[in-house]
Amino acid sequence: MLNSDDNTYGMSSKSVGRETESRNEIFIDSQQSLRFLAYETGGLPFVNQNNLNLGLQRAINDQKGYYLLGYQPDEETFDPKKISSIN
Repeated sequence: MLNSDDNTYGMSSKSVGRETESRNEIFIDSQQSLRFLAYETGGLPFVNQNNLNLGLQRAINDQKGYYLLGYQPDEETFDPKKISSIN
């Protein structure tokens, strides 16, 4: 249900334009935390799209390549004699 603040009936075209711009800014601001979280964690935000295939294709393309980090400690790191002497 629309309340009187959501109604643009009877407004001039200039007022409707300002109202539309204001609503668009509010909408974009509401997505900023999603964008921030996605970018900070290495992800991709998928917003303002009705084409699910496009978003899925972007996600699939993003996952085509990857890198693996590894660490191989010295043999003495897991020496039971050294571990028991630490405790």
